[in-house]
Amino acid sequence: MSKPFANQDYKAAGQHLSGLAIDLAIEVAAPVAGTGLSAIKAVDKLAALKKVEKIAEAAETADVVATIGYRLEFYDNAGKPLRWRNPLTNQVENIPPGMVLHEDHILPKAAFEKIPGFNLLSPAQQKILLEDPRNFRPLDGQMNCSKWCYVEDTDGGWMTYKGQPINADYKIWLGKQQKDMTDYFTEKVEKIRSGGGG
Repeated sequence: MSKPFANQDYKAAGQHLSGLAIDLAIEVAAPVAGTGLSAIKAVDKLAALKKVEKIAEAAETADVVATIGYRLEFYDNAGKPLRWRNPLTNQVENIPPGMVLHEDHILPKAAFEKIPGFNLLSPAQQKILLEDPRNFRPLDGQMNCSKWCYVEDTDGGWMTYKGQPINADYKIWLGKQQKDMTDYFTEKVEKIRSGGGG
C-alpha cells in the first residue's frame, strides 16, 4: 500500500492516483501519437498529457493515418486505394470497378503558396511536402477536374458537379481536412526552416 493511503491522507492519495493515471495515459498514448515516453516525461506531466491528447485528436480527424502516411479511410497499408468519399453524398464507398481515379490533393497545390516560408524552401523540400501521402485521397477523375483548386474556408469551395450540388456535410468534412493539412504543413515548414528536418 502506498504511503498516502497508509496515512489516510486522502487528498495526497487522490493526487497520487491522478499522477499514476497521467503516467498510464502517457505510456499508452505516446507511442500511438509518435512521441517517445522518455522524451515526453521530461516535461510537466499534465502539459505532456494535453500534448498527447492534441496529437491523438489530430490523428483521429485525419482519419487515422498509417505508419507510412496513407489515410486508412481510403487506402490499405501498402497505399492501394480501396474506398473513396463521394462528394455528392458524403458517404465513404468502395471504389467501383472501372472508375478512373485521380490522386487528389486535399489541400490543393496552389494553397501551399500561402503557407509562410514554403516558397523559401528548396525545390526538393517543396516536392517532399507536396507528395506527402497524408494529403492525398482517391477521387473520381472527372470530379477532380471539376474541383479545381478550391479551398472551402477561403473562397467558398467546391459548389457543384455537373449541375448537382456538392453535399453540405462533405463540404464541412473537406474544410476540416484542409484546415488540418494547412496546420500540419505550416508546422512542417517551420521545422524544416529551423533546421529540424521534415
